[in-house]
Amino acid sequence: MEEEEIFMSLIRWSLVLVLLLVAGPMFGAVTTDESIVLDRWELQLGGFFTRLDTTLKVGDQEVNFEDDLDFDNAADLFRFSFGRVFGKRHEVRGTYFSVKRDSLLEFEGELDIGDAPIPIGAQVLIIYDTEFATLDYTYWMISKERTAFGVTGGLTLFDLKTGIDLVEPDLGSVIQDLSTEFPVPQIGLRVRQAMSQKFIFLGEASFLRFRDVSDFSGDFLTARLGFEYRTFRYLGFGAQMSLNKYDVRSDRGRARTEFNYDIEGFYVYLRGTFGGIKRNKS
Repeated sequence: MEEEEIFMSLIRWSLVLVLLLVAGPMFGAVTTDESIVLDRWELQLGGFFTRLDTTLKVGDQEVNFEDDLDFDNAADLFRFSFGRVFGKRHEVRGTYFSVKRDSLLEFEGELDIGDAPIPIGAQVLIIYDTEFATLDYTYWMISKERTAFGVTGGLTLFDLKTGIDLVEPDLGSVIQDLSTEFPVPQIGLRVRQAMSQKFIFLGEASFLRFRDVSDFSGDFLTARLGFEYRTFRYLGFGAQMSLNKYDVRSDRGRARTEFNYDIEGFYVYLRGTFGGIKRNKS
C-alpha cells in the first residue's frame, strides 16, 4: 500500500510540474542582463547560527542528545552553494552542507540502546555527523525584472552517521551509518522579489522523502526566508531564517527506531556574482 501511495504522489507532482512548464511562457521572461533578482553566476559561502534539537527513540526509550548526552544545543554549520542560469528561465545549482558533532561523557546510570548496553560509569564518545550534497534544477516560471518564482527538482546524496564508542571500558563501538548509494529526488519552490536595486526579499522550501535506504525511511523538510543586500556590483551578503527538519525511522532490529533532528536559526552568507547590468539604476 505504501509503494502505491508513493507512486500516486509522484504522478500528482509530475502533473503539477507539467502544468507549470506549460504555463510558464504565458508570463514572459527577461534575461539575467535585464533582471535585478537573477544573475548568470552565483556563489554563496555561509554558515548557520542555530538551535539544535536531536532525539533518538528506540522502542519505548527516548534519548535527547542535547539534554541527556551533553551535546551543545547550538552550533556553527557550514554551507556552500554555486548556481548558473541558462537562458531566461533555467538554473542549475549545486549545494553542500555538513555538521559534525560529538560529546564525551561518563554515564551515571545504565542505558540500553538497542543491542548496545552501556554500563554504569562508562566513558563514551557519542557522535552525530550530517552531510548533504544536492544538485538541483530550477525552472523560473515567472522571470521579471524585479520578480522571480520557480519550481525546483533535484537529486540529493546524504550521510547521517550516529554512534557510540565505549572508551572506558574498551567495549568497542556501535555505529549506525544511514547513507545513500544512489541520489534521492527532492522537490521545492523558490521566490525572489526586489524591494529596491540592492535589497532583495527571497524565500525557498524543499521536501525530500525516501524509503528503504540502509533499512531506514524518512522525510526531510527545509525552508528559508530572508533578504539579500547587494552591497557592491559583484558582492553582497544575505541573512535568512532557516528551518531544517529531519525525521528518520526504521523497524529493523528488536524495536522501532526513530531519529528526529531539528536545526533552527539564522543562515548568514557572502554572495559573489556576475551577469546582470542593472545594479546602478535607481
